[in-house]
Amino acid sequence: MAYEPGWWLPRYCAGRSSDLAGNMIDRPLKIYIFYCANSIDREVLRQCCGLQGNDLLQSVSLPCSGKLELIYMLKTFETGADGAVLITCPEGECRHLEGNLRAHKRAQAVRALLEETGLTRERMHVTHFDKEGQAEQIASEIKHFSTRLRATVWNQYHGI
Repeated sequence: MAYEPGWWLPRYCAGRSSDLAGNMIDRPLKIYIFYCANSIDREVLRQCCGLQGNDLLQSVSLPCSGKLELIYMLKTFETGADGAVLITCPEGECRHLEGNLRAHKRAQAVRALLEETGLTRERMHVTHFDKEGQAEQIASEIKHFSTRLRATVWNQYHGI
């Protein structure tokens, strides 16, 4: 059986308005946020997630962003996630020397695999958390990502 992007949408919209475009735009997105526990505090991330409106955000703490494995990222999409955000520490400031560099390489690999499966690479976003007090910046990036992601999901369903 070949993978078809948006295969779940007809079941999601069954019994609802016939305007699929409206349902796609109005439904909450499911976004996973993977973050380095050394660079951002759980409470700061919770504040960021609280500013996102009705999207379903699931946070996953990592001891280091470099510990993120491809299989876990792909599993998030397999279980129905619309997108994923990876928050790393700034380049050159990783406590584990090259963890953030490994994370960026793995994110590139995930993007390539998403492209191969028919999903777009825009479903994955990587950012870094510089210093305390930048919760608003992270919240803004996540909000901008969810806006782009909503358009991407809608376009993919309609074959655009």
